[in-house]
Amino acid sequence: MPVLGVCRGSQILNVALGGTLHGDLEEFPEGGADHPGAKWDEWRALVTATLEGIERPPHPSHPVDVKPGSLLASHLGERYEVDSYHHQAVKDVGTGLEAVAWAPHGTIEAVEMPGSAAFVLGVQWELHEEWQDDERMLGIWEAFVADTRRRMEERDQVRVP
Repeated sequence: MPVLGVCRGSQILNVALGGTLHGDLEEFPEGGADHPGAKWDEWRALVTATLEGIERPPHPSHPVDVKPGSLLASHLGERYEVDSYHHQAVKDVGTGLEAVAWAPHGTIEAVEMPGSAAFVLGVQWELHEEWQDDERMLGIWEAFVADTRRRMEERDQVRVP
């Protein structure tokens, strides 16, 4: 089944497959306490501006390094700047998953399932927002939808007498 886990969805995907999480920023690899997830005042200002319909301040972001040859790299390349607010993250990768993106301090920012018959990707950042600003992010959604459509068509062909 195609899966696209965004933010907490990436964490759920990992835990569902037997992985573990860093419970909070203090558990991130060295330097991780400076991750944008620690900037709750900035997050609140962004939420308030969004709800009030006023100009939003910039969303905290940071670079990620993406594994060459991965599904994610096919969309974003090998380095990308992501919008990110999280204080938990993948620690031990779940069965069948592979880490494919990391923050500069080593925190895992994306996982995927190489060799899967379906699209399986989990990203820790705000993919549900970033597609509006970057076609490459929209391309991830389009690839997920296309694979979901393909899997549904395959299922429907099996049901036809």
